[in-house]
Amino acid sequence: MFAIHWQYFKGGLQATYYPKLDFTGNSIKRIEPEINYSWKYGRKQVQEFEENSFSAVWTGNLVPDVTVDSLFG
Repeated sequence: MFAIHWQYFKGGLQATYYPKLDFTGNSIKRIEPEINYSWKYGRKQVQEFEENSFSAVWTGNLVPDVTVDSLFG
């Protein structure tokens, strides 16, 4: 699972959600104050799109308060 709690950045990351897996179609953009999804089958994360058949891009900056080794995956 991939999670970033809102305390680690100010405002949020801009999320762009696409209705297809290949990042095409009419997108929905919103600011996500917290990225903490459980991407399990059957759980709808974007109400406007079919579950398990959409793609997402998050953009923004992460500025840590401390320096540590981190693993994103």
